[in-house]
Parts: sequence; C-alpha cells; structure tokens
Amino acid sequence: MLKALDTHAQLDFPQFDSDRAQLIDSLSQAGVGVINIATDVESLDRIDELTRKNPLIWGTVGLHPTEVDSQTLINLPDFLNRCKNIVENNSKIVAVGEVGLDYHHDSSTETAKIQQAALRQFLTFAQELKLPVVFHCRSAYGDLITLLGEYVELNGVIHCFGGTVSQAEALLKMGYHISFAGNITYKSSDELREVAGSVPLERLLLETDCPFLAPQSRRGTRNDPTGIFEIAETLAAVHNVEADEIVAKTLANGQKLFQINE
Repeated sequence: MLKALDTHAQLDFPQFDSDRAQLIDSLSQAGVGVINIATDVESLDRIDELTRKNPLIWGTVGLHPTEVDSQTLINLPDFLNRCKNIVENNSKIVAVGEVGLDYHHDSSTETAKIQQAALRQFLTFAQELKLPVVFHCRSAYGDLITLLGEYVELNGVIHCFGGTVSQAEALLKMGYHISFAGNITYKSSDELREVAGSVPLERLLLETDCPFLAPQSRRGTRNDPTGIFEIAETLAAVHNVEADEIVAKTLANGQKLFQINE
C-alpha cells in the first residue's frame, strides 16, 4: 500500500549501484513510492527497466536543460520519438521531465535561446501525449513563467523550487504544483520556508532529488527517498499542521497529478 510519494528521485544514478535492490525493497515494505526522473539520454532505458521491475516506482522521459546544446536540438525530434515509444509501451511512465531552463552557470543569450527552443518542443510533446511536466528551473524563473504563458493546457510541478513568493504565486495561478527538497530543512533557508508557507497544501509535493540534497540531519551524505519525512516535518512546521497530514496530502496530490492509482 502506498503511504508516501517521493516525486523526484534518481535511483538509477551510480550512487545507488551498490545497494539499489536492498533500498528499493525497504522502500516498498515501507510503502514509499518513487517517481524516478529522466535526466539524460542514457537514463531512459534504465528508468524503463526500473519501473517495469518495481511496483512502487514510476518514471518520466526528458532531458535536463544543462544536457541541451545546439547538437541536441538537431537530434531532438529523434529523441522525442524514442520517448514516445517508451511512453506508449510502458504505462508507468507518468510525466515528461525533467525539462526546463537553467542559466546558473551559463546565462548567455545563446544558451537561453537553445534551452527555450528545446523546452518548447518538450511542452508540445507533453500536450500531445496529455502528460504532466516536471520542470527544472534555476536562475530562470522570469523566462519560464513567460514561456509557460504560451501553454495554458499544461499542468505539472516546479521541482526543488528556489524562486520568490511572487514567482510561486504566478506559477500557482497557472495551475502548477510546487515541490520542495531537502534544502528547505537547512538552517540558512528561512526565505525558502517563507515561500513554502505561501503555497497551499493542495499544490504541495514532496521530493528528495536524491542522491542529492540530503536533509539537515544527514547533510553531506547520500540522500534517498526516506528523506521526504524530514522534509515533511519542516513543511508541517511552516504550515502549522502535523507531519502526517503533509505526507498524506502530498501523496494525494501526487497521485492525482501523475494519475497513479496504486
């Protein structure tokens, strides 16, 4: 029985090679579901296999924006055809992602132009297949909000949100969900907790972004999907509710958004 949902994890990453099977087994026994997120070309086959073998793991298809360059753009139609084939043959692929914009390390006009062109193709693809979208956004919220104004039929989640209250409000008005990761538990994250307090419970999702961003009690170590419970405690304090309510509400939100019937 599904009791909690980590909506953004990368269990296919090499950090889990030594104990992946044991970890997934323990998560399954605890009722912790996972949406494993595609990040690059190679991740598609790994995720396809993971989701087929494990009842409480679902997956996505997409490319992290930092994986996108001019050559990627040329090859993107072929990549999207491959994604479509996986979606059509695996009912546990539940979203397009992670896709988006990332200007953190390269804010050049050329990079922005290429990433936006790729994102538009992914969003058109998501519309055609009627799938939600998992967005990555870093140092690019203004452009993302502007671009999403062109795609009013889409829904999805802004993962590991790092924007402002006003940016969160703009995305919420468009109908998007917002997800917070382990960095919300850090002592220096007062502003992020303020943003989280402005997000209605009906639009919240939990995620770990594991193996990265371990919560405060485990900071600096490999993260895993059990980290969502510490994140839930922080969000519960922000919203003045019990942690169990956060876990249950985010599970219901995730099941609805990603059409998970488990």
